[in-house]
Amino acid sequence: MARAKPKVSRTPKAALADLQLGGDRLLGTASAAVRLGVSQKTLRQWRCEKRGPPGLKIGGSKQSRVAYRLSALESWIAKNATECGGAA
Repeated sequence: MARAKPKVSRTPKAALADLQLGGDRLLGTASAAVRLGVSQKTLRQWRCEKRGPPGLKIGGSKQSRVAYRLSALESWIAKNATECGGAA
């Protein structure tokens, strides 16, 4: 008779929004992408190219997750924002 695999409790992706690190709220890739107005794919590409906001890798190699500090996102937006349009 085959043994049933034990159920492994995994942290749901939405739970990252509830995490804090040093008093700073952490956002998952989906939430960070929404806040930046880009797709998750674009945010992942920026991270790989070291062009976007800095991410944090949480966990081991196979089950690691990426999170973003809310303060880092806000800082990155402020540094990379440009005024456009307006009255002359």
